[in-house]
Amino acid sequence: MRIQKAAEAGLWVAIVGFPRLGPMAGVEVKFEAQSGKTATAVSAANGDAIVRMPASERWVRDGLRRQGAQADYQWLAVPPVRAQERIAAFAVTDSQWLRGQAFQKLALRVVKGGLQVDDADSSLARGLYAKPASKQ
Repeated sequence: MRIQKAAEAGLWVAIVGFPRLGPMAGVEVKFEAQSGKTATAVSAANGDAIVRMPASERWVRDGLRRQGAQADYQWLAVPPVRAQERIAAFAVTDSQWLRGQAFQKLALRVVKGGLQVDDADSSLARGLYAKPASKQ
């Protein structure tokens, strides 16, 4: 990722992308200052997540996770030179981040032998979801 232009005063910019594929939208970025103050933004189509922070604050780290996820943030330190320039780039290398969440919720109903999807609009595979028989 190449930083195209400097961040404006009062803004912190985190650029999120996947090497050789480009920017990543939909990544929730939690910016943390040395004082403990935090601000959160979601990366746009160009990969930029931008927050306003007072000039008196010093950026120390970012937490990243998929937008809407309940998982813990993946925390990364911001190098001092990047913090001073108020812009940093983060390369996501785990391909699982490229796949969006399959669904927000999924209704299942109990049937003989297991569970079936109980949602006519779902594009998920129809079939029986069953626990494998235990070996004794």
